Amino acid sequence: MKAQDIIEEAIQNARRYTEFYTDFRREAEDDLRLVNGDPWTEEDKGKRNGRPQEKINDVKITIRRTIEDYDQKRSQIKCKGYNNTTNKKTAEAFQGLIYTIQNESMAEAIKDMAMQDMLSCGMGAYRWETEYENDLSFQQKIVFKPCYDPFNVYLDIMNSQEIDYSDCMWGGENFYYDSEVFEENWPNAEKRGFPDLDNTYNHGKICVSKYYKIKLVNDTVVSVVNPFTNSPLTVYVSDLDKEQYRPLINYYREYGYDESQDIFAWLNETDRVLADKDVERKVVKWYLLTSKDILDKGEIGGEFVPIVPMLGPRYILNGSVYYDSLIRQTKDPVRLNNFVVSNYVEAMSADTIAPWITNYKKIKNHMKTWANANNRPTIALPYDEVELKDGSVDATPPIKAPKGEVPAGWASLFQISTEAKTRTSGLPDSALGLQGNEVSRGALELRTDNALSNRSIFFKKRHFSDQLLGRHLEKAIPVYYDTEQAVRVTDIEGRTKTAMINKENHNQGEDQYKGEFIDIKSAHVMTYITIGPSYSSLRQETTAKLAELLPFAGDRYRDVIFPQLVKYVDISNSDDLYDNCMKVAPPEIQDQEEKTPQQLQAEVAQLEQQLQQAQQLNEDLNKVIMSEEQKVQSQERIAQLKAQTDLKKEQVKQQSETIRERMSNQTDIKEAEIEARTDINVQLLKMMEQLNAKIDSITTITA
Repeated sequence: MKAQDIIEEAIQNARRYTEFYTDFRREAEDDLRLVNGDPWTEEDKGKRNGRPQEKINDVKITIRRTIEDYDQKRSQIKCKGYNNTTNKKTAEAFQGLIYTIQNESMAEAIKDMAMQDMLSCGMGAYRWETEYENDLSFQQKIVFKPCYDPFNVYLDIMNSQEIDYSDCMWGGENFYYDSEVFEENWPNAEKRGFPDLDNTYNHGKICVSKYYKIKLVNDTVVSVVNPFTNSPLTVYVSDLDKEQYRPLINYYREYGYDESQDIFAWLNETDRVLADKDVERKVVKWYLLTSKDILDKGEIGGEFVPIVPMLGPRYILNGSVYYDSLIRQTKDPVRLNNFVVSNYVEAMSADTIAPWITNYKKIKNHMKTWANANNRPTIALPYDEVELKDGSVDATPPIKAPKGEVPAGWASLFQISTEAKTRTSGLPDSALGLQGNEVSRGALELRTDNALSNRSIFFKKRHFSDQLLGRHLEKAIPVYYDTEQAVRVTDIEGRTKTAMINKENHNQGEDQYKGEFIDIKSAHVMTYITIGPSYSSLRQETTAKLAELLPFAGDRYRDVIFPQLVKYVDISNSDDLYDNCMKVAPPEIQDQEEKTPQQLQAEVAQLEQQLQQAQQLNEDLNKVIMSEEQKVQSQERIAQLKAQTDLKKEQVKQQSETIRERMSNQTDIKEAEIEARTDINVQLLKMMEQLNAKIDSITTITA
């Protein structure tokens, strides 16, 4: 495509965008004038014609407080493996890269700027691009850039049918340069800037537009067996010549592949293709251009136009599409409020400039003094006596005109406008900078909750924008982090460490693809967002949650929660404080302290020794019991023989009683021994259960 054709296409698309959103942009500009402190329209200014025009404007305070309250519902981008080809370590590293990219680019500050634009006029945006890590590096990294003026952004969202704008085919942003700066950067370019979208922001500067265009390229997706993992590998045929697939190509060379051959044809000939299909692949091109020249051009990774919009609630009025702002419905109440206040000021000022009623002859000789009578303090105002026609003399002093009264309805009108401002914004008085009537803690908390819920629709739009960013990064990160390199990865605790990505152990031959190495280049992840208060680390979040829970816990549970709270407090000696708290904690709390595997193994060895001792004791008791049983049986036989021999003797009765007593005592001994044996068996079973529990704990820790 010729350079001039690209320029004409960019100009035409920018004009189409501007024309489509003409009514909305006019309304948005009116919103911005109010936010920036001017509540009066040009028509109203003309009607006032020098009369007071007060500018009492608190909508900017409302917007700032809304952004501050968003910290309680701030979203974070998380990711997880999309399928089995992305292991857990890779997904965690991918998320760590997202944290690092955002932290290094000050992404939250950039997003807050876009959110302020959305709240102010209904639309905001920011973009991402790439740059080298430093002058001595050839590694590129993703960075975020703010779009300072949302009116300079144009995007193909009016033709989009997808919720994530993935079908947007073009977009851009305009920048303005002084003539000297333009000539210094592009000395050979003609000084004819890109057409201004509104013809209002140029101010004599030269407009340069960065235009993005998605080009559809025919490609083939092929699925083959990965010889190193025996699992299916799906890839674009055009990507097989990239460095990341070099081990696979080397493997094919061992089986007869020659790089001069067409790889797809060779795979088909050797019956290695599991499935294939023709697709249209997205390639994102960018051009830096004026109305006459393309100053620079390039290609950016991913499948999205790298502009992330942040738009307010969408509605259609009279066939035109609008995006609502937080203060759009509040404009008329604010203007009515300023109108009433301006009239109050005008009425009060009329008292000080009221004319004097007198005979002109009394002051004509003192006009210089009387001319400033209403403008500056004066000690005395001289006047002359005047002789009347009837010969009498008029010596009465001049008097002021009667004081005008403020219409009684103005006070009611002021109250109505204030209430309307509260209703249309959906915010309580406190959020509008006014003093509320709530005094109790419950009422204050309810007021805060209502304020957050009333603005939740704009919070959701911010969350949706973060979801869009996640979709962008899903596609872009594998493109720019596709080589073996060391990268900075930030974990959820806010700690930054260095991780080696895309590193494969080539010493393992065909097993080099096995194992859980961090493979960003082939990662397939799915991003999502979590919503909650803004914390710089999980440690801070844990501390805040425990602190909220502590006042409502009973004495028993407070002993459990407080040491954990001390443990997570972000201070230098928190570990020492935690140890001291555990020393004075109740014994049952101390016993719950997590033990090391070495301690658990020592306890298991001790239990095994006790078990062996119990088993030996059990065997000894069995021998004793069997011996006693034999003794009892023999003694019973002897007693029976004696009874038969001495039946006829007089002492038979006494001997029989003695035998019964002896048998009774021996039976008690036997029962006691059997009971002891049962108790030992019960203890033995308990010891075996404890042993199994300890073994399970060690197995869990080792795993």
